[in-house]
Amino acid sequence: GVGSAIVRKVKKVVDMRLDAPELAVALKELSEFYGPNTLENRRNLRSSIERRGVEVSKRLVSTFGDVMKKLDMVEGHVAVLAECSTRMQQRIQAAHATTSQVVKVTEQLQRKETAAEEHKALVSEFLVRFRLRPREMHALLHEPISDEFMDVLARVGKIQVEVRQLLRVHHKTALMDIVDESSTLQEKGFDRLYKWLQTMLGSMDGDSSEVPPLVRRGIRALRSRAALYKECLADLAAGRRQVLLKKFMVALTRGGPGGMPKPIEIHAHDPMRYVGDMLAWVHQSIASERELLSALLAAARDEPASGTGEPVADEGAKGTTPAEVKAEEDAVLAAVLDAVGSTVQARLEAVLKAQHGSVMVFKLGNLLLFYLHTIGGLLARDAKLTAALQGLHKLAGRLFMESITQTAQRLYKQPPAVPAGLGPHTDIANVLQELAEVMSSFDGSLIPARLREGYFKPVLDESIEPLIAGASLSANAIAAGEGAIYLLNCLLAVQTLLQRFDFCAWRLPKLQQQISAAQDQGVSEQVVAVMRTFNLDEKMYALRAHRAAVAAAGGVEVEPLSAVAGMDALQLNIALKHFFNAVLTSSLDMKLVERITFPQKRLHARAQAARGVAASYTELYDAVMDPGAKYRDPRTILIHSAQQIESLLVDAS
Repeated sequence: GVGSAIVRKVKKVVDMRLDAPELAVALKELSEFYGPNTLENRRNLRSSIERRGVEVSKRLVSTFGDVMKKLDMVEGHVAVLAECSTRMQQRIQAAHATTSQVVKVTEQLQRKETAAEEHKALVSEFLVRFRLRPREMHALLHEPISDEFMDVLARVGKIQVEVRQLLRVHHKTALMDIVDESSTLQEKGFDRLYKWLQTMLGSMDGDSSEVPPLVRRGIRALRSRAALYKECLADLAAGRRQVLLKKFMVALTRGGPGGMPKPIEIHAHDPMRYVGDMLAWVHQSIASERELLSALLAAARDEPASGTGEPVADEGAKGTTPAEVKAEEDAVLAAVLDAVGSTVQARLEAVLKAQHGSVMVFKLGNLLLFYLHTIGGLLARDAKLTAALQGLHKLAGRLFMESITQTAQRLYKQPPAVPAGLGPHTDIANVLQELAEVMSSFDGSLIPARLREGYFKPVLDESIEPLIAGASLSANAIAAGEGAIYLLNCLLAVQTLLQRFDFCAWRLPKLQQQISAAQDQGVSEQVVAVMRTFNLDEKMYALRAHRAAVAAAGGVEVEPLSAVAGMDALQLNIALKHFFNAVLTSSLDMKLVERITFPQKRLHARAQAARGVAASYTELYDAVMDPGAKYRDPRTILIHSAQQIESLLVDAS
């Protein structure tokens, strides 16, 4: 047992860690009271340690004595606090039992307060949205018209629309009151806007670049009040009408700044320049006024009055279409031009009625037609200026037709004497010259080519037909041959004129028939005249009379041609001798066809007359050479064959 105890101790010592912190602390504490390492000290080590522990315990007890006293004091205080706490808890429980009802009431009041605050916020938001603020109210009713005024007026319109939409679901008195209030404010705002626009538009005399944006916005806003808007447009038209009339009178009498351009009336002696300048000024003014109106009404064209920017009369208001805006512009523009149109009409009527020449009247009519198409395309069909130009164009047409009819009828009723040269009389040449100028002017007009023939047909009917009829009467008053050549010359002059213009082509076929008839008659008379020169006309007459007698006899024997008076061989020889001499020397007298004034037609008539003479000779040749004629030796009479004579005559022509 002892050995094992020693073994355990030794093992314990051996297992002890010398580097343990606890060992270092213990040894340090031991070094303070152990002293020298003697046997006695080693023997008394336990007791020394125990004494040391007792001393430490005594000091600890002494030290903690004060702590215990303080803890006892604390314990007393805690007991007092516990007692107070118990009393307070009892009082709180009593108070809680007493105030629980008050807490419930307080919670209910808090919930009501929260609901009232939410309701207040909702009402405030409602009023902010559906009522004007004092600043807005003042701007709408008292301040000058400005963008702020327009914004407020737009907001009033928006309030009306939204409130009326709400009224479809909620029938509330407050909503009705807001509708009444907003309607009253809106009416007052529109009245102020209308009066302001009336003043602005009445003083406006510039161009489109001088239109303030606020005026455009005001016009767009006023569109939702149809009555005021129409009055505004009427005031605009009245103001522009006076301004435009004043400018027109200045242009007529004073001209531009510094005298350039010159006054229009300075060219009053030149009808074309005078009328053209007036109508050109009107055309330019129409373009300027149209531009101004487009600038004023552009907002209505670009966005509808029921859009997000401007007020509307009610929730069902529709936007304005471009076609409606265009119609409004046309109506205002027509009204603006009324005064100028009346002045222009009066002056142009005076110019037309003062003209005595049909050519000038026709040119003025063409000029009026040009501006009728040009200006008419810029105005509405029912515009007074368009109607005035139409009336002036009709007046010009009527005066022109009266003039040419009077001239042509004078030629018909008092046919001029035929000139010695058988050319067209001076009166006829003058009429044709006037017609040439008229046709040249008409050829440059704006009338489409497909319509020109029908448009100009009455002019030809009233001018050419009486002229030809008058020429025929003059021709009938003289010898048939000369009359035919005179008529042919007149017809050829008319043909030459009509061939220059496509719109007269319809008359050329009939005219060609008349020319052919006159030429045939003239050539026939020329052939007779040639035959008469050589006394062959009587021979031809006797020949044809004998032939007719033979045909009438029906086979009964009649006397031969050689026995007919004047057809004996001797007389034929005498007549044909002179004829052959003239043919061989190319000295046939063609004085009728030589008086045809158109060279090509004259050559053609000479050839035709030569063939006519040759045909007559052939007829005589065949009759004489016929054995039934009973000439003893016909070849001594007709020493030249029909082919020879025809060849000589045709070559000579």
